Amino acid sequence: MKPTQSDVAAPLDAAFISGVWQRIGTIAERRRRLRQTALSALFLAIATVSGMGIAGSEPARAHPSAIWVTDHAPAALLDLEG
Repeated sequence: MKPTQSDVAAPLDAAFISGVWQRIGTIAERRRRLRQTALSALFLAIATVSGMGIAGSEPARAHPSAIWVTDHAPAALLDLEG
């Protein structure tokens, strides 16, 4: 069976092909910039919210029963002295 005129693909112009690839590159660059901007905004929001969560808290202080460490030394826990 012989192909008809509608079955055969017409050769495409080189300028058209170049334009298509240029458009694809533009779309890909726009998507990359959008993704980068969205991630930056997300990181900024997370940092801001986490900073708000700790801004009003009291500073860490040593507990008065810090002597607990010496009372529970390994030798005391194993009762090696007695």
